[in-house]
Formats: sequence, structure tokens, C-alpha cells
Amino acid sequence: MKNVLKNWKWYELVFLGLSFVAIILCFAFTTDRNYLALFCSLIGVFYVLLSSKGVFWAPVAGLVYNIIYIIMAISQQYYGEVLVTACCIVPLQIFTVLKWLKYRNAQNSQEVIVKKLHWQEYLIVVLVALVVSVGVYFILQALNTSELIINTMTFILSIVGTYLMYRRSSFYAIAFIINNIALIILWTISVINEGLEYLPMVISFAIFFLLNTYGLVRWQIAERKQNKSQSELAPQLNIDKSFKNNEKILENK
Repeated sequence: MKNVLKNWKWYELVFLGLSFVAIILCFAFTTDRNYLALFCSLIGVFYVLLSSKGVFWAPVAGLVYNIIYIIMAISQQYYGEVLVTACCIVPLQIFTVLKWLKYRNAQNSQEVIVKKLHWQEYLIVVLVALVVSVGVYFILQALNTSELIINTMTFILSIVGTYLMYRRSSFYAIAFIINNIALIILWTISVINEGLEYLPMVISFAIFFLLNTYGLVRWQIAERKQNKSQSELAPQLNIDKSFKNNEKILENK
């Protein structure tokens, strides 16, 4: 646990603690209690905060969270959520674990190196997402999915966000911020229709919204620091390369 909490800011720990307290209190004051929803919410908050910090093993916590979330979504007939999580998010997170292990920050081995993608890749992602969303809509309609439009939206946004996280882009957080808003609406409908037992899910997605906003800012700051470090090291690297080339010339003589 000491290594897990290494390099955490005091306000991150405070926010994590307050988030846990808010979810547990919400659970305690509801008569219809769902312990799986409580556990899912607590794991989810921890996972999203780790992702916001760019901790390399965040996707491992994400796998645990998503397996529990699949069970929750099945109970509510949110087949869009089940389909995207089981077939897309979980496999992508497995690849993300391997990718992030390979690209760990030299200055902080627990954090991943942020990558700046070309605008062409973002454009391709958006276009593919729009095309796929049409097919997804009709598939979910055939599965008699509840809240069809919102489920289609969360399906696409989850894939886009997870893909950008795999690519180590700070803009992954934008997709998840929009997705969090949609999921707050989705699970609020469950609270209205089914009762307060799903209220912790609403609270957790509201917390996810705040954490992903924090993640967007934090990743962009980390990206700027990395770019600055690279620019400062570039002259020294050029000198070392030139020195090695001169040594080779002298050896050949």
C-alpha cells in the first residue's frame, strides 16, 4: 500500500477519502441496499483517480471494476453497457496494461509517459465512431436495450475514451467526461424507476466526472513537463551523438 500511495498529493488523498465517505453514507441512508453497487462504486472511484494520475497499473483496477459493472448492467438490461464493456473495454484495458508497462516515466516509474497524437488520428477516431454508432444503435435496438439513445452514446464514448487511454493521450478524459454525464442520466433513470439502491452509482459517476476533469488538466501539465524535459535534453543528446561520431572518425583514421 505504501508503494501504491507513493507520490500522491494530500488533496488527492482527501478527495479519495471524501468520495468513499459520500458513497458509503449514501448507501447507509437507503433502505434498498445493493452491496454490489456499493463495491462497484468504491472500486470505480479508485480506478478513475489512478487513471487521472496516469498510474501505470490503473487498467488493472479498471478490469476489476468493469467485471462488476457488467453484472450490474445486466440486471438493468443495459445491454449496450454490457456489450461495450465485455467485448471492447476489457480487451482494450488488457492491452493498455501491457502498453503502459512499456512506456513508464523515467522520473516517476509509477506514471506513464503522455503521448501527443496527430490531429489526423483524432479525426479518424471521430469519423469511425460516428459510422459505428449507427450500426450499434440498431444492434442494441434488436436486443431490446433500455434507454437506447443514451446506451448507444455511452457505448461509443467508452470505446473512444479507452482507445485514447491506450494511446496515452490526455484527451481520453474528454470522452469520459461526456460519458460520465450520459451515465449520470442513465443511472438516475434507474433510481427513479427501481429505487434508491442504485443511488451510489449516480454519486460515483458524478465523482468520476470531477476526477476525469482533474485528469485532463493533470495529463496536459505532465505532457508540457515532458516536452520541456525533452527540449532541455536535446542539445546534450546532440553533443553526445557528435562526440561519438568524432570518436568513430578518429578510430577509422
